Amino acid sequence: MAEKISKYRSAVMGAAILWIMIYHSGLSFSFLPLFAQTVNDFRSNGFGGVDIFLFVSGFGLYQSLSQNADPIAFYGRRLKRILPAFFPVLVIWLFLKLPAVPLTDWFRVILGNLTGTSFWIGPTPAFNWYMLALYAFYGIAPYFYRVMEKKNGIYWVLAITLLMDVCFYGNYVMIAVTRFTVFAMGMAAGRWAVQGKQIGRSFEIVSYILGVLGYILLLIFRESLTVAVLWNGGYYWYPFIFSAPAMTFALCRLFSWLEAHAHSVLRGFEVVGECSLEVYLIHVVTFEYLHISSNWIWLLTYIMMILAGYIYHDVIVEARSFFEKKGVKKKNENSCSGGGLETLYWIPADRRVLSGACKSYG
Repeated sequence: MAEKISKYRSAVMGAAILWIMIYHSGLSFSFLPLFAQTVNDFRSNGFGGVDIFLFVSGFGLYQSLSQNADPIAFYGRRLKRILPAFFPVLVIWLFLKLPAVPLTDWFRVILGNLTGTSFWIGPTPAFNWYMLALYAFYGIAPYFYRVMEKKNGIYWVLAITLLMDVCFYGNYVMIAVTRFTVFAMGMAAGRWAVQGKQIGRSFEIVSYILGVLGYILLLIFRESLTVAVLWNGGYYWYPFIFSAPAMTFALCRLFSWLEAHAHSVLRGFEVVGECSLEVYLIHVVTFEYLHISSNWIWLLTYIMMILAGYIYHDVIVEARSFFEKKGVKKKNENSCSGGGLETLYWIPADRRVLSGACKSYG
């Protein structure tokens, strides 16, 4: 199963973001002749897509850290992926929000949203919690990795995440704090993959059983507890500690079947997963300002958000490629004019390519 998570990680992320978008939308499935309430309940629990996303993110980040565990290099790679997509959307969001904020608070609001601290300590308004909390997940990942490399380290990391839950219990930030456990579990699964260990069939079956029980527990919590207790106590999200891994395994099984029988469908999930960050950013800002009652308009909007995210992702990829090529060209020119050995090693090529580059720009 570990190799399937590696293989279908983008597709799993695609499924997760589609579920999150359904949750954030006003789509209703009451028109269904059968199981309408069950499907609507599943839609209303779509915040679990974040847990799936964090599980597979932890899986991938462990593999990345196993290749280069230097925290500074790791943070650089993460920021390079996030900021080009996040910053333009944040600027637009601030443009819409700041007119309602006293001028004396503008600097604090801008700085808090740029650094992610607005979610944890204020001030308001704060951008979507996930994007601001993501700094914390990335920030702690290298240290989780180091602890996991020690004997029984995985258990120590899980204990730390549960202790964090105790420390922050009763606080609105539990929406993020409770997710560190499933994130750490994803890193643990990534460690198994790096070590060549298999997630056996018996382990997978137990995970499915726990996942179903976790989802049933969530339904019970939502029926018996108030919204304030569900949120500040973390009871919205604890059940997905069990359900998110099980859903990830089930999705990998589904995608394995689709690869053999409907590869184009699998590719669709992969494409959505590859631009999931951009889709997420665009839809959380857009949906905040939409007041739609029609199911058909919601469906059309849903599709448009996916397309917009895909286009936005493509624009960012093209822009990054353009600037990287300019950087390579400039480095080549420097190396041809005696820029030093450090400029030569900047380009991942052999001597013949470097020699040809010097001839091209000399």
